[in-house]
Amino acid sequence: MKNDSMTPERLENRLVDFAVRIGNVADALPDTRLGNHIAGQIVRS
Repeated sequence: MKNDSMTPERLENRLVDFAVRIGNVADALPDTRLGNHIAGQIVRS
């Protein structure tokens, strides 16, 4: 098992990557009332 410590820079990079992935998921949802509602929920959480 690796024992790599999480540096602040690495954590920041991981959080930014996660935010980009969430944005891509929200953009991929259909432009319907339900899709817009779910996208709004994803982006706000």
